[in-house]
Parts: sequence; structure tokens; C-alpha cells
Amino acid sequence: MSLSIWHLCSNRWNSAITEYAVNAARALALAGFDTLFIAKLGTPAATRAAALLPTRTVRDFTWRGLLELLALMRKNPPDIIITYGGPETFLAGFLKAVHPAKVLRFQGQALSPKPFHAARHRLAHRHVDLIVTPSETLAAAVRLLRPWQPVVSVPLGCDADRYCRSLDILPPRARPELLIFGRLDPVKGHQAMIGRFALLLAAWESETPRPCLHIIGEAANLSLAELEDCVLANGLRWGSDVVVTARRVDDVPAVLSSACLGVIPSLGSELICRVAEEFLLCGTPVAVSGVGSLEEVLFPGAGFSLGEMSNGDMIDAFRHWVQLSVTEGAEAKVRRAMTARRHFSLEAMANALTNTLRRL
Repeated sequence: MSLSIWHLCSNRWNSAITEYAVNAARALALAGFDTLFIAKLGTPAATRAAALLPTRTVRDFTWRGLLELLALMRKNPPDIIITYGGPETFLAGFLKAVHPAKVLRFQGQALSPKPFHAARHRLAHRHVDLIVTPSETLAAAVRLLRPWQPVVSVPLGCDADRYCRSLDILPPRARPELLIFGRLDPVKGHQAMIGRFALLLAAWESETPRPCLHIIGEAANLSLAELEDCVLANGLRWGSDVVVTARRVDDVPAVLSSACLGVIPSLGSELICRVAEEFLLCGTPVAVSGVGSLEEVLFPGAGFSLGEMSNGDMIDAFRHWVQLSVTEGAEAKVRRAMTARRHFSLEAMANALTNTLRRL
């Protein structure tokens, strides 16, 4: 008889944590576990999970939600409860008191180093058997601040049957395309990358045509006008050197597969590196800023990290990877995609989570 696992997700947005929660549940279902996803009514997590998994909703994760969960527990008690936020982690303590389930807490956000917060976390997690993080970077931070608590890292797994090297490659642009894919937000580093890109074009010396920078994403906290001002201020041509598609695109794998180089220039966050993984699953090498856990997605042949590079080293690295990507051929890109699949697929996530559950 397979273990019964509840995934409790209070997240109200279609965030990286929601992505991790839904994909973790899919991975464990794929591994043969009896999986139930329980989300707050009306949230993107509830909608997404319902299309893929057995799903229930609760009004919220306060005492009212607790009553609904207790009623459900009497009918179908779980062996394991995995939580993805603070409210449901708190409620899991009451659920565990009624039925002796193991509790795992997914920690997908940075931790505060303040002593008060550490003490509060210790109290709030006294019933938690294991902390799961999406990266070793965050696992190390948890171990530093909570040395008393077991912690293991399990990277996000993506649907590698969807995010794979596309056969419907878009017609190549006249210039190799560096692609930033994601919402327009200052933290995503678009403006910083435009400055770097201006330096790259000014120093471009290669038989390979000068690249263009393509930005795809809907405006969030950064407007198109602000983006255009940044492009012009750096002496670049709007619509030529820098092309912006400020809308959703239909065939994301085809878009990612068609790029010469994926660029993730974020200035913060990126503890869950979904877009970088999706580029690699499509066979496209990546240039990452190095913040958060971004460097952990890199394997030999995957790309490079800007890290603390000087401008000269940055220009050399971009020039090398653009030339490599343009000339390496489809077979090399398929090999990169297959390597990424071993690291970042739902199957890889299922194996890692199954091994984690064996530790309980």
C-alpha cells in the first residue's frame, strides 16, 4: 500500500513556490504515492493543481480551514504532510496531534538572521520532521540558522515532456538572439543587462553577427516606457538592438529553443531557478547573474555565471558562448537538453523526494 501524502499550499499567487508545490505533488504522484493537493480556494495553485492532480480546496488556512482539514483527515488520514507556507505549517501541528503524520516544510524563501526570527521559527517548526529547500544555497542558510533541524535540498523538477528541444524552431533572426524571459520587474535585472549589452555591442569583434537582446515578459513593476528610456540612454536602438515582446507567448518551448543564449540577469531572489532550468531543458545555454541559487543550475556545457566578472571578462564570456551556440549544431543542443533532463525533470524530482521520504 502506497503512502498517502497531503500537499498544503496557502500561496495566493502563481509564484515560484506555487510552481514548486504543484510540481512536487506531480513528481510524487508519478512515483506512485497517493497524493492529494489542498490549496486555498480561488488561488492559481488550486486551479493549476486541479487540472493535473486530485485536489481539494479550503476557504483559508485559519481555524476554519483547520476544521475542514480535520473533517477530511477523519475520512482519509495522510501519512505525510508537506507544507509550503507559514499558515499551513502552523495548522500541521494540530493535524499531527490528531493523527501521527510526518510533517515536511518546504522553505523556498530567504531567512531572516535576526535572533527573534530564529526563535520564532524554532517555536513554529517544533513539530516539523524535515525541512526541504530547492537548493544547497538555501539549505546551507537553514543549517546555519537552525542547526537543530534536519534539512535536505531537492531542486525543482519541470515537465521535460513539455520543456524539451522543440522541433518547431522559429525562423532564425538575422542576428543571434540573447533572450530574457520573465515579467518586467526591476529585480529581474533587465536594465542592468541592457547596460552590459551596450558594452558587449560596442566591443563586438567576431565573424558571428552582432547579437540582439530580446526581452519577453508582461509589465509588472517596470513599464515599457522605462525600458525604452534605458535602451536609448545606453545608445542602443529600440526595436533593433533590443526587441521587446510585452505579452504572453503561445509556444514557450519553441521560443526558448530558438534563442542563442538564455539570460537570467536577476538582481535578487532566484532561489527557485525555473526559467534557467527550462532554457536548459530546451537545449539552450544560459548566462546567469549568480544571485540566489542560479549557479547551481550550471553543469559542464550549460553556460556561465556573470558573478563578479569584470566588464572585459563579461564581454569575453558572452562572445564565447554566442559563438559556441551559433556553431555547435542541433546534436550538441539535444545533448545539453538530455543532461538537463537528468537534473531538472519531474522524474529527477520524484527520485530525490522519494529518497528524502525514506529518511523519515
